[in-house]
Amino acid sequence: MQISLFDNASDEWHRSASSSSGLVLHLDLKAMHASLINRYKTPQETVTTREGNVQFLDNGNVLVYWGGTPHISEHEHTPNGPRTVFQAQLADPTGYWYRTWKANFTTNPATSPDLYATAEHGSGPTVWFVSWNGATEVQGWRVYASQQQWTGYELIGYFEKRGFETRIERDEFFEWTIIEAVGRNGSVMSSSFIPLRTSVRFPLQDTTEQSVLGA
Repeated sequence: MQISLFDNASDEWHRSASSSSGLVLHLDLKAMHASLINRYKTPQETVTTREGNVQFLDNGNVLVYWGGTPHISEHEHTPNGPRTVFQAQLADPTGYWYRTWKANFTTNPATSPDLYATAEHGSGPTVWFVSWNGATEVQGWRVYASQQQWTGYELIGYFEKRGFETRIERDEFFEWTIIEAVGRNGSVMSSSFIPLRTSVRFPLQDTTEQSVLGA
């Protein structure tokens, strides 16, 4: 049997090793014997007096959380022993978490993509803000726009996703918009379905002077 554990090697008053460490042990249940397979330390030999955990990753690496430091590290195996390939620490030294886990994070929201369209004036430019609740598989957005709500839509272009929300701008004014979320293989993952009308901040007004009859 193989197990992993975190060895603090220290409390507030005593220390049993120069640093805390993540351990991987082999347990011989018949012989009632434990043997060390690997020990994981940080280059700076981190010491912590509480919490901590060890996780095996799918790529063969090992993730270690260093308890109350609060600090995490990832280690790979080499012919010369474990090597630290990643380290991170909270900027606030007084903050900490109880355990750390690393896993693939994939989201495909049940809702439709979100769209907001705005323009300073009815003559343009038109600016779109596009997002989809943090969907991770979206590669880009196709924007279709028209001057009528239900007809006349043309493809404005394909725009790569940039962060949580993508800002898109065109010089022309478009009154109605539909968007499509595009996946890795170019397929449409979802769309906004219902056309959205552009919000105009300063609508054009008729400045024709009206004659006043009489007087």
